[in-house]
Amino acid sequence: MKKYLLPFLMMAVLPFAFLSCKKDNKSSEDYSYVYLNTLSADEITPISGKLWAEVKFHNFTASGTMGLKFYYCQSDTPVDRYDIVDLGEVTAVQTLDIKDGNYSFVLEGLQPGKDYYFMPHLSVMGVSLVSEVKHFKTQDFCVTLEVKNVTANSATVDAMAVLSAEQKAGASVGIQWTTTDFDDLANVHREYIDVSTLPADGSFHYDLSGLDANKQYWVRAFVSLDGDFHPANKKDFKTLSE
Repeated sequence: MKKYLLPFLMMAVLPFAFLSCKKDNKSSEDYSYVYLNTLSADEITPISGKLWAEVKFHNFTASGTMGLKFYYCQSDTPVDRYDIVDLGEVTAVQTLDIKDGNYSFVLEGLQPGKDYYFMPHLSVMGVSLVSEVKHFKTQDFCVTLEVKNVTANSATVDAMAVLSAEQKAGASVGIQWTTTDFDDLANVHREYIDVSTLPADGSFHYDLSGLDANKQYWVRAFVSLDGDFHPANKKDFKTLSE
């Protein structure tokens, strides 16, 4: 039984890549191949994102290790495989056992509100494979993360506001909450935090108090910068009954 390596697939046009196959008029179930697929990024924040790739082996008996890394770049317009290799950066190589699995890499140090593109690169048995390029966008300057410790009259809001040292000098950061709609300004409450206390990752929390019992509320973080208002995503919660 002969075994053939497919041509070098560094610039394959398929959304997945195969390493090799066996041919002697057997059915497709007898083929031997490696499958590489780009999965969507998740756990996205203003400054980080988790990249994922799927690796599968079919009728593949090799043992040892494989190397997985990701090409990535920030771009305001879509990029292809050529662009991301020529213009992008590359993560550290993960040395992994040869086996099926979904593998990830946490990309940090990104810019808020920017478009990023990424592509996995697999090295196994001396051959390199890539898959399709996928896109994600980091969250804006600020994000409302969680509402917790809810009582009849209070709640704690966890949020994040990622600003450079220069931006901090001219920015205002805070929390807004309402029982109706944020467009109803007469009913929107606003409190500010001390921007100088923000840590490097921009995380902060604010304790809401004086709330009405058994009431629905909406809350969001915000950043005011250079005359522009940047509201974060909304979270809703209901206070407990007394």
